[in-house]
Amino acid sequence: MSTLEYQYCPPPEDNYTAAADSEAGMPLPGFLPNLSPRHVSGQNRSEQIAPGYEQLAATLAELLAGLPSLPLDGDDEAEVRTNVGTVLAEVVEEEPNQGRIKRGLTMIKGLLSPIATSAIEAASEESAELARTVIQDLGSSLPF
Repeated sequence: MSTLEYQYCPPPEDNYTAAADSEAGMPLPGFLPNLSPRHVSGQNRSEQIAPGYEQLAATLAELLAGLPSLPLDGDDEAEVRTNVGTVLAEVVEEEPNQGRIKRGLTMIKGLLSPIATSAIEAASEESAELARTVIQDLGSSLPF
């Protein structure tokens, strides 16, 4: 069984705006896989990934690492992070809820699709390729 190591950043105060944090380079609330030594305030956690969900967790970690390079507005970026957090919370359960995972992945794919198809003018070839790869990997990494 693989281990998912991440930091959980609790939701901020009532006057929080995702766009302001995103523009300032601050992490948005949610699950942040430990992919770099950068310090992020929050609680370090380590949990076991349910068997069969290791590739899905790795793909979501890759998405979070590349998220700053994708041309998403602050609200869409926050929505991606929220859905990634929901799916990651499920894959560490003893019996992950497949319905929640499917809903979360559908939302993520829907937010990435305009980038993958270059429908967003600000999408570079690199960001479009990242979005296409993540969408493809999300579909192929489900154990059900």
